[in-house]
Amino acid sequence: GLGNWVDAGPRREAFFPALPHGEYEFVVAASLDGQRWREAAPLSITVRPYVFQRPWFTVLVVMAALAGAVMVMRLRTRQLRRQQSEMERLVAEKTEELRLANDHLARLSFVDSLTGLANRRGFDQALEHEWERARSSHTPLALVVIDVDLFKEYNDTMGHPEGDNCLVAVADVLLAAGSRGGYLMARYGGEEFTVLMPGADHASALDFAETLRVACEQRGIPHPSSSVASVVTISLGVAACVPSHETSSTALLARADEALYRAKREGRNRVASAEPPVPSRS
Repeated sequence: GLGNWVDAGPRREAFFPALPHGEYEFVVAASLDGQRWREAAPLSITVRPYVFQRPWFTVLVVMAALAGAVMVMRLRTRQLRRQQSEMERLVAEKTEELRLANDHLARLSFVDSLTGLANRRGFDQALEHEWERARSSHTPLALVVIDVDLFKEYNDTMGHPEGDNCLVAVADVLLAAGSRGGYLMARYGGEEFTVLMPGADHASALDFAETLRVACEQRGIPHPSSSVASVVTISLGVAACVPSHETSSTALLARADEALYRAKREGRNRVASAEPPVPSRS
């Protein structure tokens, strides 16, 4: 017990507020004269602790706090992982978009914006590639150079917008004729076009060039200022060889150009062949 006496006074009541939990003995002593005291038999009292005062409750609270901390850490870790995953997805998505954009720009750098054919840069790269491949495999390579007849006069008469339409129409003729053969059609510059023909020999290239000439004439694009025909026509030069170390792609292109200028000198709207043929020693 507490070992302290409490004077109840005339109320005959004793108050022990907020006793700590534990075992107590309550002893009552009474006196009439204040000199002689008489004690009653002790009364055992047990003050039980509140739930929150019990040791297991403290352990439970600590465990709950630890569990809560672990849960918070797990939730935070899961959130960070989700954020990291989303960030990685966004980075991958942006990287792919950038790759596609770069691929698109790279393709555009090799394509003529007006006609959709390969441009000069694309043609030059393809020529070097096909030259090396044909040289390694000892297979022929042919080249056709094309010029729209009297195109300056067409522009002067019809205007530049119609001149652009004319070039697009000629490009369509080339594409329609050459798509099946796997040939590369290019706008080399201005009104000049080229056709790169891997695997084609000289005779095949001549036949194909004549097919292009006829197809363009039959397209029937009016050319009121032409001295050659009433419609737009083309002149073509053809050269072919089996590439070797003794020849070069530059020489092949130069011989095709020579043939083109001869076709123009001889009256236009015709096909001319490189003479003499490009050497084909392997």
